[in-house]
Amino acid sequence: ILPYENTRVCLSPVRGVEGSDYINASYIDGYRFKNGYIATQGPLTETMDDFWRMVWEHNVTIIVMLTKLKEMGREKCVQYWPSDRSTRYGYFIVDPVGAYNMPQYLLSEFKVTDSRDGQSRTVRHFLYTEWPEQGVPKIG
Repeated sequence: ILPYENTRVCLSPVRGVEGSDYINASYIDGYRFKNGYIATQGPLTETMDDFWRMVWEHNVTIIVMLTKLKEMGREKCVQYWPSDRSTRYGYFIVDPVGAYNMPQYLLSEFKVTDSRDGQSRTVRHFLYTEWPEQGVPKIG
């Protein structure tokens, strides 16, 4: 499924790279804010750098993942975040700061640093572990 042109999230183009402004993501209006949220598919191996570029360029502070990496024996998403050590995605260095296991989800905190200027931000990642494919959680 491709995003509509009028709601798609655009990345800053990379000079000399055609199509570098594209990521398969769409804006969703929030209750009080137009374009308050971004919905995207789970990144592919070849789009992880673009995903983290989108997180940075659009000042994303919270990521909510509703799919598991594998469901019903099929890979649904690559692990696009580091588990235990700093990982570089394009210009961005993602450092795990902490992880907290909750009954319905795993909360991970990351320090994301732009290697070009040293600026850093905190990003929180909620991985819902009890949201079944083609279903709803048993506990609200």
